[in-house]
Amino acid sequence: MNFRKMVSFIYDSLFRREQLHFWRNYSRAVEGFYKIHFLHAAKSSGLLSALESPTDLAGLATKLKTERIDLLEVLCELGVKCGYMYRADDRFALSCDLMKLLKANGLDAILAYTEEISTLQGTALNDLPSNLHSFSPVTYLEGKGILIARSSILFEHDLKKLIRAAMPQTGAVRILEIGCGSGIYLFHASEINSEVSGIAIDKEDDAIKLASQNLSRWKLSGKFQLIKQDILAFESEGKTFDVITLYNNIYYFKEEEQIKLFNKLRGLLIPGGKLVIAAAMQGGHIRSVVLDLLVRSSIPRGSLPTKDNLIKQLSSCGFNKINAMSLNPSGSYIGIIAQ
Repeated sequence: MNFRKMVSFIYDSLFRREQLHFWRNYSRAVEGFYKIHFLHAAKSSGLLSALESPTDLAGLATKLKTERIDLLEVLCELGVKCGYMYRADDRFALSCDLMKLLKANGLDAILAYTEEISTLQGTALNDLPSNLHSFSPVTYLEGKGILIARSSILFEHDLKKLIRAAMPQTGAVRILEIGCGSGIYLFHASEINSEVSGIAIDKEDDAIKLASQNLSRWKLSGKFQLIKQDILAFESEGKTFDVITLYNNIYYFKEEEQIKLFNKLRGLLIPGGKLVIAAAMQGGHIRSVVLDLLVRSSIPRGSLPTKDNLIKQLSSCGFNKINAMSLNPSGSYIGIIAQ
């Protein structure tokens, strides 16, 4: 083999190796894509609920009220290939792990996040090429408060660290929670201090309804008043608060609105009161990058903050003591306590 052929052979071998490496990574990503969309389809179609016990195809078709047994069978086979289902004789069943989560009510947040990826994030990514050239106003996030509240429970453990750091453990504490979501963070605050009470506001009726149902179930209805309102239009009627929380929603305000918001909230705090913020930051984990893209593509057009800029804004609004803490290993999810 002459030198030129040898170089060509080495180049081709390395290229094929890189191509194969890329293909393997790509194949794993494609499998993940299929798994996400299977879970979304299985939840939306009612298949997951229908599989509370092993069931044959005819029984599933009856439960789902469908005549397309051929499509249903392929959907079930996809579930088997994804590892979420198995087939025993003529019956389909959920995998043990999925069944455990379903019975423990631990699957809802995963399914909500799956729907968020499939619909919200997927749509924003598909629209990105056209938005780069001619931005068309899209309200991707409108009416999605319940979905986001459900999916955010996946990150509940990270946020509990911030709540423990910010919440006084004894004595009466009045909270103003901006964006009540499912009400789960009011529950955690009450676990830390049984004398917590206050007001939770949200712009969406569905979120208020969900939080009301949950607070009633947790026997906390008498402690918190739920109000449907935009925080920028909120009138406290002279009431002040020990703690004000902004969990996972600062990026829905434009930067100029954030300054206005922080000034207003500082005026609603008692002397020495705490403004508590949890937010994904620019960069970091891939989830943060996609969330930033989604928020920038939506109306109103916001963006994920940077930690330095957020601290600078808070300082300019009169908050003199500002502590930041990382809430996850990647450092892309930050908690801030400002006084």
